[in-house]
Amino acid sequence: MKHLLVASITFGLAAACLAQPAAPAAPAAKAVPPVASKSVPAMLTGETFKTEAEVLSVDAAKREVTVRMADGQVVSKTLGPEVKNFAQIKAGDRVEATYTRSLRVSFKKGGGVRSTNELKDSANAAPGAKPGAAVVRELRFVADITEMDARTGIVTVKGASGQTYTAKLTNPAVLKGYAVGDQAEGVFREVAALRVVTPAK
Repeated sequence: MKHLLVASITFGLAAACLAQPAAPAAPAAKAVPPVASKSVPAMLTGETFKTEAEVLSVDAAKREVTVRMADGQVVSKTLGPEVKNFAQIKAGDRVEATYTRSLRVSFKKGGGVRSTNELKDSANAAPGAKPGAAVVRELRFVADITEMDARTGIVTVKGASGQTYTAKLTNPAVLKGYAVGDQAEGVFREVAALRVVTPAK
């Protein structure tokens, strides 16, 4: 159920991207401090969710596409005039959506300046091809460790905005030698991609 929910959200995100022109990556607000020499990799994890949907109908006048998700849910989406390839969408086409996320975290001794740097990028299919879109979001951060349990591997950090996030590390042993007041550095990356394909007869 969780995977289906995430996949459904992914479809909505990528479908919404189809209604927007491709945008270049946003420039970094400021440089991210380099990883300290004593920083130790603590967690490198990732997962991918995939789903498919069937195009049930296309209303050319309203520019509305109705699809049936893998879980049976029927969703309608109105696509704006920015979608140059709208005429390529036909009933019976398949919509394939993929959502991938990954997280890399490392720790360093001592405090410092907290920072958050977010980058976004998107791309659409070439004119005349079946519609498709990809959205990439990357978040680089330096945060303070506010709570930690070296036995269970559960760590709570506070970022530059003051928000806190709690995670369970895959290898609690890497917390040895670190304490509240030290810092966590990491990169969180999300990729949502969608494409419309015509099934082979």
